[in-house]
Amino acid sequence: MTAGGAACAGLALTSALLLLTACETMPKAMSNLPFADKLGAAPAVPAVQGALPPPEARTWPDDQADVLNQRARGYGLARMPNAEAYLNALHARIKAQAGVPQWPGRVYVLGSPTLDAYVTSAGNIYVSQLWLASAESEDEIVALLSHEFSHVYLHYHQIDASVQEGDQAAGLAAFTLGLMEKPVRGWSHTDTLSTSYALGRDVIASAWGRSQESAADHLGLNVSLKLGYGYEAGFKTLLERIASWEEQNAARQKTLNSELQDPTGQATAARVMQDQARKVVPNAGALNEPIKEASASVGSWVAQSRDQLSQWWKSANSSHPDIAVRMDALAKAVDALPSTREDPAARVAPWKQMQSDPQTATILTHYRLAAQALANLEDPKAPALAQQAASGPTARHALPLLALYKARLAQPARAGAAGAKDPGAVLDANLQSDADRSWAVYLERAMQLQSSRQSPAARRVMDSGFAYFDAARDAWPEAIRFTGQTQGWPQAKTLAATCAKRFAGMAAACNDAASSPAEQTAANADRLRKERQVVDQVIKPR
Repeated sequence: MTAGGAACAGLALTSALLLLTACETMPKAMSNLPFADKLGAAPAVPAVQGALPPPEARTWPDDQADVLNQRARGYGLARMPNAEAYLNALHARIKAQAGVPQWPGRVYVLGSPTLDAYVTSAGNIYVSQLWLASAESEDEIVALLSHEFSHVYLHYHQIDASVQEGDQAAGLAAFTLGLMEKPVRGWSHTDTLSTSYALGRDVIASAWGRSQESAADHLGLNVSLKLGYGYEAGFKTLLERIASWEEQNAARQKTLNSELQDPTGQATAARVMQDQARKVVPNAGALNEPIKEASASVGSWVAQSRDQLSQWWKSANSSHPDIAVRMDALAKAVDALPSTREDPAARVAPWKQMQSDPQTATILTHYRLAAQALANLEDPKAPALAQQAASGPTARHALPLLALYKARLAQPARAGAAGAKDPGAVLDANLQSDADRSWAVYLERAMQLQSSRQSPAARRVMDSGFAYFDAARDAWPEAIRFTGQTQGWPQAKTLAATCAKRFAGMAAACNDAASSPAEQTAANADRLRKERQVVDQVIKPR
């Protein structure tokens, strides 16, 4: 072991955490791990001018399977043909500028009422409809698309998997050292190993995530500048909008979330954590089995119990908000550009033309009305707002129909005779539209029928939805939970076993969904006990 490695190994918990992200020399056991050459080093940050780094070859996942899975998340996709054509024309220019015009991937609009955007390994970019309503210029939306495209260009989906695979043991080793210095009574050796691994992995993944965002910002800025767009109207405005949204809309979003009750949200969060936890370090010998044995249970309570740990994560990993760090880094990169460079004027006209397209403008207005109704369902105007939202081109869209359904539940006197008899009937319009179907609507409709003691009808809805979304991994946990509640937990466990075989990384989420209320109660008690022990014995200062 080198002197630097010995120093790393001898430090306490907080030092070990910092060393995982900054130490240049690591213990020999860590240096032999896959992707160990990247441990402690941030992803290389591309320059904002000059040639792009060459892209890596890769195998692309199935595009349609990816799109189906996104329709099974949250509130699915918001079909906006004219806006999508505009966005995909911009996306094609970005790919061409990056030298990969042949790459797959399209831009799709999400029904989400938040400023949401992400990219998948299939190359598809998903942008919420609120971005289309909020952005002020083409420069800003190109900044958003080029940032998301950069995650694909830099192959960060593969890097994430490699880091998770190699860093499990690194996190395990470092955090075990900290736990040994502050032992927790009543824990087994497996508890210590698995908890060390789970915490270590999470911190490293967090640090890598921030580094990836910075690298994607720089490469995206490079591409957008080459396309002739400005920094001020593009990336600077983009990041300022995100920061403003996070600051001003926290309370509003909490209200919306409580009303929307995304039925797939918890399952998706658990899946993300289990995606990180599912891989075991190859050739790690006897360490593998105890980690595999405990990763599902410990990974579950780490995923579900973040409140007390969240502030510690932040203080351990960053001294500034992520957005502020990204803005500072890009500002420095732009300041380093030639002084003769002038920032071009914002391209406002084509963006405003897209927003004012009659079809697009109507859809954006309807989504705004739906969000307004959901934000205050007791408002006498809410049913009328939701009714307008669920009309015309959005008559079958998930979010407007859910707003109308919930408004009628909240104010049955304004629902009319048909609405009062079966308020959930409005949701059927979505289920009858092949282009607009959302898993959240299937789930909401099935639960509404089940709660009104229409079990056969509820099962027909769920069976139909599950058949449609069978290939969408994110649909499985809630389908399993519904099966347990309506057909018995043994059958749910059988379905969970099928889920684990079909979808890598879904075992924990599906097994958790197949747990009976009694099993959940016992697991939650154990989870809370372990969380208290971690906070009291490991994280709090002596």
